[in-house]
Amino acid sequence: MIRNDVPSGVLPDTLQNFLTDKLDEPLNYRTRMFFQQDGCPAHHAVTVRNWLNSEFKKHWIGRDGPILWPPRSPDLTILDIYLWGRLKQIVYREPLENDEEQLKTRIQNAVKSLSIEEIRNSFNEFRAGIEIYAEKGGALFE
Repeated sequence: MIRNDVPSGVLPDTLQNFLTDKLDEPLNYRTRMFFQQDGCPAHHAVTVRNWLNSEFKKHWIGRDGPILWPPRSPDLTILDIYLWGRLKQIVYREPLENDEEQLKTRIQNAVKSLSIEEIRNSFNEFRAGIEIYAEKGGALFE
C-alpha cells in the first residue's frame, strides 16, 4: 500500500518502482496503454509531469498533459465508478477500531474477495458509461 502523504518529489520514483517495472513485461503492453492521472495536486508537480512525458510520451491523461483531464470528472475512472465504493462497503461492513494495521488487512482482504465476474461486470458498466459520455459530447449525465 502506498501512503496518501507521498510528497510530489518522491512520486516519480514511486511510480517507477510500483508501476512501470511491472508494465515492461511485455513491453508492447505499455506502448498500447494510457496512464490516467486524477486531480491530486501532487500529481501535477513538474517532476511528475516530466516523468510521465518521459515514460508514457503522449499516452497519459492529466492536467497539463498531452491529453487533458476533463475538469471535475472523477466518474471517468473505473476506480471512482465502482471500486472505491465497493471496497468501502466491504471494509466497513463491521465496525472498525482505530487501528491502521486492521484497516490495511481489511482492505487487502476486500480486494481479494472480489470475484473475476464482479470485476468484469464493473468494466462492462464503465464501458457503457464512456459510450454515453461520448454520445453526449462530454456533457454531464447521470
